[in-house]
Order: sequence, then C-alpha cells, then structure tokens
Amino acid sequence: MRDAEKKREYQKAWWERNKERKREYARQYRAKHRETIREAKRKWNASNPERHRFTNYRLRPAQIEEMRQVQGGRCAICPRMLDQSRRSGEHVDHCHKTGKVRGLLCHHCNNILGKANDDVEILRSAIAYLEKHALSSTNA
Repeated sequence: MRDAEKKREYQKAWWERNKERKREYARQYRAKHRETIREAKRKWNASNPERHRFTNYRLRPAQIEEMRQVQGGRCAICPRMLDQSRRSGEHVDHCHKTGKVRGLLCHHCNNILGKANDDVEILRSAIAYLEKHALSSTNA
C-alpha cells in the first residue's frame, strides 16, 4: 500500500471518529463569524456571477443569455430593461419549493415576489387592494 492511500485511510477513519466534534466546531464558528461569512459570500457572488448562477441554479452563461433574448432584455413581469452591469439589476427567479427557474426579473419585481413569499393569494389580495383604492381615489 502506498503512503497516499494510507494517509487517505487514516484521514477517513479520523473523520469518522471526530465527525460530531468537527460539526459542532463548524456550527460555533459560523455562529460567531456570521457577518464575516455573509460578506465574503456576497463578495464572491458579485465577482463570480456565472459561477454563482451555475452553483445555485445550474444555469450556464449561454442559458442566461438565451433567457435574456427570449424576454427581449426585459424583466419577465414589468417593462423594465434588465441592467446586467449592476449586481442588483438582474435576478434569476426560481420556485423555492422545486428549484425550477422561471425567468429573469428586475430587482423590484424579485423583491415583490420575495416579500409575498411567492404566495399567489397574497399577490391577488394586493392587486384587489390597489384596484379598490385606485377607484376610490378617482371618485374623491
């Protein structure tokens, strides 16, 4: 048996013996350094948008570009043009239950869906509310 194989076996056995201890250490570290980790993740995602999109949504740059073309470079909900130069200008919308990608959204529309927890009934209620008050404000 070669040294590399022995080392691998030793490391695997060590991990099995110390699995819970290492996991607890990792939990404590993440809790103590939450903001530092979050900021590092934000920076990495900003400087690696293609990798972030592939890791999270399994989308390659060509697929993103195809989505942009299909949507005419606009948000899938509103008529705003998607701004690729700004990090907050283009968001991949996806179902949080299935992970299925639905389209590209502007920051505002992505925020609306997020605040409503993708709940169609909340969004219908919001539309009814706006319509009700739009009618009453024109009658006043």
